[in-house]
Amino acid sequence: MQNTRLSRLFWISGVLLVMLLHASLPSEALTVSGTIQTAERWTLADSPIQITGAVIIPQTVTVTIEPGVQVHLAPEAVITVKGQFDARGTTESPVAFSPLTTSRWCAISYDDTGTGILEHCLLHRGSYGEGSRIGVVSVYRNSAPVLID
Repeated sequence: MQNTRLSRLFWISGVLLVMLLHASLPSEALTVSGTIQTAERWTLADSPIQITGAVIIPQTVTVTIEPGVQVHLAPEAVITVKGQFDARGTTESPVAFSPLTTSRWCAISYDDTGTGILEHCLLHRGSYGEGSRIGVVSVYRNSAPVLID
């Protein structure tokens, strides 16, 4: 009887250990490209976010990035904001934008009606682009407020 209890205890302990190990494994990176159709919140659990191509945030869509999230952008990737794009880091947990590869990424471009806040963000190795998109953050022909703090 005691042997059965001990066997059951080891079995339950093993199941709990497997569940704990699985819960602590890092999740797969969230991959983003193309037009974002609905509101999104990029969390630390989603990090790193991989921008694999041009991203468009339409006028009716909001994308929010939480503190500590890392965003890795493919070469020449542009996030074009016509809706709202907020990246709100903190002093202790900034939002970091950096290249997905050794090449530079292009820009975050607030166009037309694009609005948003970039607060406590690190922008690393951006600024590859042409024409109106040269620079890491571009506010071009824009009629809405953009706060960079």
